[in-house]
Amino acid sequence: MDFNSYYGGNEAELKIIIEQLLLEARNVDEENFGKWYEKKRRVFNIGVKKAPTKEEFIKYLNCALSLHLSGNKPYFS
Repeated sequence: MDFNSYYGGNEAELKIIIEQLLLEARNVDEENFGKWYEKKRRVFNIGVKKAPTKEEFIKYLNCALSLHLSGNKPYFS
């Protein structure tokens, strides 16, 4: 399965979702991050076994945004 098939071909919407999650993650308090993460978890990965820290999650979102903006699309098998 390629990137466009996986996301329905709407890359602009994906960018908006990543940016919104990044803004929200940066603004949530460290002590409230776990609760916020659980509410948002279904947006990015239901199968996560161990929740990331706030720093890790921001790092993941920045990486996803960089890949998206550079045109390097992930391949989903």
